[in-house]
Amino acid sequence: MTPNIRKNRIRTTYIPHSSRAVSFTMLGLTNAVLAVAAALLLLYYVMQVNVLAAATWEVRDASARLAALREDRDTIAAHIAELDDRSVLQELADAAGLVPAGTVVYLVEPGAVAAR
Repeated sequence: MTPNIRKNRIRTTYIPHSSRAVSFTMLGLTNAVLAVAAALLLLYYVMQVNVLAAATWEVRDASARLAALREDRDTIAAHIAELDDRSVLQELADAAGLVPAGTVVYLVEPGAVAAR
């Protein structure tokens, strides 16, 4: 050893190679790993919240469409009930100029006519 170096100075320069320096390095590595894990969990959380919000909007849109379809169904059912009345049908037929069919005559030929 050189006579100019004090014992305290030698100990101070030796500290980076001690076990305490290794524990600080491991602590920094552990903190980095925990920070990355926390960031990944936060990213996963944000993605799941986004999926949930999108699903909520889809349900809201589907509910609005269902309400509109139910209203259309009720309107059509009322229209069918209105047309089911024979007097209304007779008025529509008269307005369109339809006439009642007379006696219907069917022609019957013996054998298979379509096969000829």
